[in-house]
Amino acid sequence: MKRNVFSLILIFLIQGLSIAATTVTPYGYVHVDVTYIDTQQMDRDTGVRIAFLNGNSGSNFGIHARQTRFGLKTEKQEDGWGLTGIIELDFFGDESQKASSEITNMPRMRKACISVQRGTHLLTVGQTMDVISPLYQSTFDFFGGLYGGNIGFWRPQLRYENTGLAPIKLEISVNRPFSKRENIGKPDLQSRISFNLPIFNIGLSGLYGEENSTAWPAPGTGKINVVKAIAIDLQVKTPSFVISGELHSGQNIADYFGISDIGQKETGAWADIKFVWNKLNFILGYGSVILNEDANVSAGTKTRNSRLYTNVRHNLTKSFSVGLEYANLSTVYKGTPKNNTYYANRWDMMFHYDF
Repeated sequence: MKRNVFSLILIFLIQGLSIAATTVTPYGYVHVDVTYIDTQQMDRDTGVRIAFLNGNSGSNFGIHARQTRFGLKTEKQEDGWGLTGIIELDFFGDESQKASSEITNMPRMRKACISVQRGTHLLTVGQTMDVISPLYQSTFDFFGGLYGGNIGFWRPQLRYENTGLAPIKLEISVNRPFSKRENIGKPDLQSRISFNLPIFNIGLSGLYGEENSTAWPAPGTGKINVVKAIAIDLQVKTPSFVISGELHSGQNIADYFGISDIGQKETGAWADIKFVWNKLNFILGYGSVILNEDANVSAGTKTRNSRLYTNVRHNLTKSFSVGLEYANLSTVYKGTPKNNTYYANRWDMMFHYDF
């Protein structure tokens, strides 16, 4: 009898929450990668770039589920305001590559943000995706082309969006500067204007920040270095294929997953095409970033990082898919042997279950 009463009370409370409080929607997936690389990488679980090695380059085999993702999305209408909260985690929280971390991967916060919307105005505060270069390559590799023609990630920010001029969308954000650049005492700024149709999207975005060359400068000392970039993104979507790509030019944007440091400039781009046929997806793409060589580029510095990739994915069911990807990577180091270029071939068989 007590159990029945308790069950009725619990049902009543749950029903009350669903009516009077926030709607909570869990989402995510379990993702497993089985990889083989014919040379050692700087990161065992991603095909980011090739390490400059002397002697035997070796090879690497791995299995990991670090791309597994879990999130909660909350939505609520209150006093004419649309309120949304998102929390999202993956398992790339430990980059030490120690044996213990490879089998006990730590969670990492991807997103944790609150959005408030009224009409065409949307304000977001917290950690979420960058405004600049919002697209990612259609690759199984977690880094999605970062350090290889794609820039932007996610970071803490205060962000404003306006769709009142649809199909034009305006976005601007004030962002926390990364790592050692926090000593500058100023935020990074990002902005984007885009034109959006059901089958065609194009955007122009940019960022600006500053960095003090001295780690802990006394007031009024140290040299101020600019962090800046401009980017174009394009996507064409049809039922049978999707074309995506981005182009950027920047200076000192290592914090945004470029390869340029203080006083250095870079140009990067990537593009891929995705063909959809029944339950099969086929992707072919290429990305590259090039450092403009000058007196600020010393020997041993990466001056180019490129990646050619192709993959096929079979959706066995609505929720479960398997796929195979091949990627050819090349990295150029200034003033090193082997004609300055290092190559790698990476295979990735993935298993993916959405829930």
